[in-house]
Amino acid sequence: MERILASDSQDERKVFTHGDLHLSNIIVNGNVVTGIIEWGASGYSVSAREYFCLRWQALDLDWKNLISTILEVDEYEFWAEINQSMVDYTGI
Repeated sequence: MERILASDSQDERKVFTHGDLHLSNIIVNGNVVTGIIEWGASGYSVSAREYFCLRWQALDLDWKNLISTILEVDEYEFWAEINQSMVDYTGI
């Protein structure tokens, strides 16, 4: 937990994120994204968190590979550690 709290490498700028973006929340018509739905978990956070949430929930290998091409930030291990710490702390 100390590494998480003391990390200097993280970008602290907050951006508006969906918070729960996965295939079932993206409406596609052909090859065009026509909508993003279910904004209940949206809010301001660091952009790397959006990437983590996308990748963490991805079950389809093609989707996981695509995620890595649409978002530049790859701090998955850092956010996985935070996520696990939160689960350990809260039990949720």
